[in-house]
Order: sequence, then C-alpha cells, then structure tokens
Amino acid sequence: MSSPSSPANIDASEVRLEFMFHAAPARVWQALVKETPQWWPKSFHTSERTKRFILEPKLGGMMGEVTGKDAGLVWYRVIGVEKPHYLLLAGYLLPPWAGPATSLLRLALTPVGSNETKFEVTDSTFGKVGDGGNADGWRQIFADHFQPHVERATRARKR
Repeated sequence: MSSPSSPANIDASEVRLEFMFHAAPARVWQALVKETPQWWPKSFHTSERTKRFILEPKLGGMMGEVTGKDAGLVWYRVIGVEKPHYLLLAGYLLPPWAGPATSLLRLALTPVGSNETKFEVTDSTFGKVGDGGNADGWRQIFADHFQPHVERATRARKR
C-alpha cells in the first residue's frame, strides 16, 4: 500500500505589466504575431533543437517552440482572440522549467494617440508558482526584446 504524498504548495499569483510603445497598434500586433521568431529571446528556448518560436493568432493556435516537423513544445494555446486588440492564452508550466502550474495569459493592445500603443501583459498563475510568479521573465521578454524590436522597425520605416 502506498502512503499519501505530502500536500503540495498550491499558490496563485497575478502579474500585471504595462508598456508604452512608440508605434501604432497595427505595427505592434504585426510584430507580436508575425515576427515572433525575430524578437523572442533564444535564452528562453527550452531545447537546443528549437528552430523558431511562434505565436499563431487564431482560436486553438499555438504559442511555443518548433523543433522539427510535428515536433516541439506548446507553451500556450490561444483561447480568445480579437485582432488587433488582444490574445487570451492558456498554458501549463511543467517541470523542469517551473511548476507544475497553469497560466492564463492576456496580451492586450490599446491605442493611445495616433502613434502610441499601451501593451498590457496579465499572467494569472495557479499551482506551484514560486516567488514573484513570472514577472521577471515577462519583463525581460517584452521590455528587453519585444519593445526594442517594434520601435527599431518603426524608426526605420520613418526614415
């Protein structure tokens, strides 16, 4: 007879981040869903075989890594989309990278003026969350990689 396992530490966290982009919402959306392999940091890949990181902006679409034909790792599935305003995603954080936990992610774009976009990231996670949730990771991805990619391309187009 097996003994019961000890109760897991089940936590919940919500990370809310907001970024102001010097680019029109259409440009930010384009970069988010069509140029993902260009700005997604390779240091966040889970496999050395990862060929690209994708985000498919359609119901049931995948956000994750492609390692080959019909191979890779699904980070999230798209469960809601309103182009070009938001994506709603549901995913799992699996050992050995984190978790086990479930993550509900919202990526939202709001126009502010003619050439400004507020980009909001909300990640609600429950399970084995850890200290601070995913705030540092999302900040690194979107502030250090995505935003510079969008704004660099926007400046280049104005020239």
